Amino acid sequence: MPVETNKGPSLKAPKPRQFGGGLLILITLLLVLNFVIPSFGPRPPQIAYSDFVTQVQAGKVDRALVSNDRIEFTMKPDPEYPGC
Repeated sequence: MPVETNKGPSLKAPKPRQFGGGLLILITLLLVLNFVIPSFGPRPPQIAYSDFVTQVQAGKVDRALVSNDRIEFTMKPDPEYPGC
């Protein structure tokens, strides 16, 4: 009867590297950094839509630019404070 002996090196196939795990970690890191690091540049102040409508009805709005997701407007100069 033949007897098997382990005299030579093992011929196991090498394990493939996990590419998906590293990619998942990288995407997660980028998403976290996107939420943690604030956007650069000054952000215009935000007011409630009802306050904007009130200012329009009071005649205080000079110009308004309306898009799908925001309204940008400029106020008329205040006559009580000339030069502001």
